[in-house]
Amino acid sequence: MTILKALSGRRPTKAAGSRARPLAAVVACAVVGVLPMASPGTAGAAPAPATGVVVAAGAPGEGGTLDAWHIGGIPVQRAGVQSVSTAGGAAFSVGFGFAGTGRDLVFQPLAARWNGQAWTVDEVPLPPGAEDARLDGVVALNARDAWAVGSWQGGGQEHQLITHWDGTAWRTSDAATVPGGLNAVAATGPNDVWATGFSQNEDGSTKAAVRHWDGRAWTDMDLKADTGDAPWSRYWVSSISAVSPNDVWLVGVGNLAVHYDGRTWTRTPISPDRNAWFEHVRTSPVFGTWAVGFYTALGTPREPAAFRWDGTAWQRMPLPQDSGAQLEDVAFTATGPVGVGYSMDPQYGPHAYGLTLPAWPGDTPRHLEMPHGASQLNAAAAGPGGIGLWIVGDAPNDYETPAPFTAWALVPPRSS
Repeated sequence: MTILKALSGRRPTKAAGSRARPLAAVVACAVVGVLPMASPGTAGAAPAPATGVVVAAGAPGEGGTLDAWHIGGIPVQRAGVQSVSTAGGAAFSVGFGFAGTGRDLVFQPLAARWNGQAWTVDEVPLPPGAEDARLDGVVALNARDAWAVGSWQGGGQEHQLITHWDGTAWRTSDAATVPGGLNAVAATGPNDVWATGFSQNEDGSTKAAVRHWDGRAWTDMDLKADTGDAPWSRYWVSSISAVSPNDVWLVGVGNLAVHYDGRTWTRTPISPDRNAWFEHVRTSPVFGTWAVGFYTALGTPREPAAFRWDGTAWQRMPLPQDSGAQLEDVAFTATGPVGVGYSMDPQYGPHAYGLTLPAWPGDTPRHLEMPHGASQLNAAAAGPGGIGLWIVGDAPNDYETPAPFTAWALVPPRSS
């Protein structure tokens, strides 16, 4: 979970798992782009870092290839970028922006589109009666077909939000006032789109939610998990990955990993000896299904965690025991999977963090050189054929809120 998710109050904190209502209103931010074949250029005017600056460095490695990361500016001073997806040369990213200060701070709807040279702003319409909203997940099928999910607030009630990009505009796809919120979305094709998050019971309690698009309508999936004293459907679900209508994965808090085979949702054992919080699950036809996040225990710093499904069981991947670090996402480049996130320094706060992940026997994870100016990375996505990598997240700002951060590299540099 990103720091901004905790700030908004709509996502459980790592320590307590609360969903306290935020002081500020929330609105959605979406960024849409075309993956560049070279530097993204000199678009926009994000305050930190400057657009077009080419930088690479950061703990634990210093130096390295200085022309590896190309900063792509978003023309918004205050925002957090939460998710990114690429398909057919197109890149989409979503999050939320800010307006106001102090206790009057509110989140504003924001959408921008990358035209290969610069970012332009597009509107994200909200359902009638919406007072605020946010987007937390996006999946792109091509440059004219993408889905984004999140939540909106109206009349004192939080609702699930689904919006669709048709190549011309963002349009609210599902206006049903389903209480709750959506965290992530995945798709195998235009008629097979999956979204996950939470819904609310009549008594105000929450439960896991999965919705499916079949090309005509969104339907709620029956999870059939409400058995026993602690059914997994009461857990927080962070992410979803789909290979086909009969091969879907969910991950979340409390060592949660659940598989759907087209008929039954089945929880699978993962990390039995350590408590793990999984932020993302993704599947590659080459590298398989991966779940990433962090290990957590009361009174001890977090450590990065990564697991790979071998077809019958989850296998723990050997990673450096970097104190205070966590992985937020995994992307599959041509040279192997890459994990990104952030590491929390007790004195200086968060800074961007990245690793190559061991895809094959004998592989050794390597730290990546991270670009200056990124305080945390929330998501990553590789380009067509695994060539190039987008990273998105937050950067330091002169204001009380962060600045949006995006960067691209043809080959992410590894530390020496």
